[in-house]
Amino acid sequence: MLAISLPLALLAPGALPQQEDSSDWYSGYAADNFGDVISYASALPEATTALLVRSMDAKHSIAWKTAPVPAFCWRSYRLELLEQDKPATPNQEQRGLGNEFYSLTVDASSGVESLKFISSYNGPLWSNIVVRGASEMGPGVHGTEIEIRLYHAEKKVEFRYRLRKRREVEPENLYAAFPFDLPQSHMAYETTGGIANPESDLLPRTSSDWQAAQRFITIANDKAQVTLSSSEILIHHLGDFNMGKFQERPVIDKPHVYSWLLNNYWVTNFLASQEGELAWSQAITSGPRDQAKNVASTASQFGWNHQMPMLTRVLPPSRTNRPLPVPSSLLSLTGADVILVSARLVDENQLLLQLRETAGVSSELQILDANDDAMKVQLADALGQPLAGHGAGTSAAVGALAVVHLLIQQ
Repeated sequence: MLAISLPLALLAPGALPQQEDSSDWYSGYAADNFGDVISYASALPEATTALLVRSMDAKHSIAWKTAPVPAFCWRSYRLELLEQDKPATPNQEQRGLGNEFYSLTVDASSGVESLKFISSYNGPLWSNIVVRGASEMGPGVHGTEIEIRLYHAEKKVEFRYRLRKRREVEPENLYAAFPFDLPQSHMAYETTGGIANPESDLLPRTSSDWQAAQRFITIANDKAQVTLSSSEILIHHLGDFNMGKFQERPVIDKPHVYSWLLNNYWVTNFLASQEGELAWSQAITSGPRDQAKNVASTASQFGWNHQMPMLTRVLPPSRTNRPLPVPSSLLSLTGADVILVSARLVDENQLLLQLRETAGVSSELQILDANDDAMKVQLADALGQPLAGHGAGTSAAVGALAVVHLLIQQ
């Protein structure tokens, strides 16, 4: 339950009535100031609308005006979750999590000092556990907080870090370590417009200490694959801490990833220290190796879905028993393992799609409309101009790991 009390004036001694009387009540609502107004079904006949706000920060809010509050009086407001939306009772002593995909146990004897299990939760979408303690960069009992989430309908473990960092001008680094155990494996990660194997695809004597990954880092052998993704953390040490090695080419002996969360090494146009409350998140998935696909295909799907989830909106329930809309797709891509990078209108009759093949297999791509009929497509350049020698048809050839632009004609 979320409760907020707003004291509007001091209460004079002895002014509070001994018994509740409706004549002493004052309306907590008189008019809207700003916010979205929706129709609202209430047990009170005079309450037909409500103010609504959806926000993860202070950028959006609602405000309303109350009836005049007499001098030396006060007003309290309480915001309550519905009974079915209240979190489960926290289990303060829970040391692990588990579902049909994973079983996790928190080791309280290592890592953060004075580790305390704050809460656990098992809701409709995920279960979690929150631990808090002190660290060198985040001292105090509230200095470092880590939330671990297991999702019920998706094979994903999510780590959410929150650090109240103390000020420091001496050189320092902070890493998140992922010492995966996957023998005889190799790594790949998404870079600008493609997939890179750090041991073979980089130019000699380029940056070998750090690797900049975009949507994912994936590690695979003949039997299994594990993928790491983060929207905030882009720079990593692969295999080991590689500070100052300057190798001709990266040599990765161990399937370990060290994500570079922060540092104060920059000497130009940055403060000598970083302080305040900082937050990051990372997600992991794993599974058996699909021998029929390139390792980047599965990793791309996870990384893109994690960093660019489907946009959703919560709508109030209907007052009538109208049937639910039938789910349908305006566009379906079949025949090739591709991801949609971008889509834009060229004119009122043509749509330009940028697609990238991720399975490493040349194939014929078809695009189906909402009625599952093949649409006319034509290869084009990035500006939407048709390529010479490529006419419109019901399918288009997509090369292995290729990036193509397709015009869809209505």
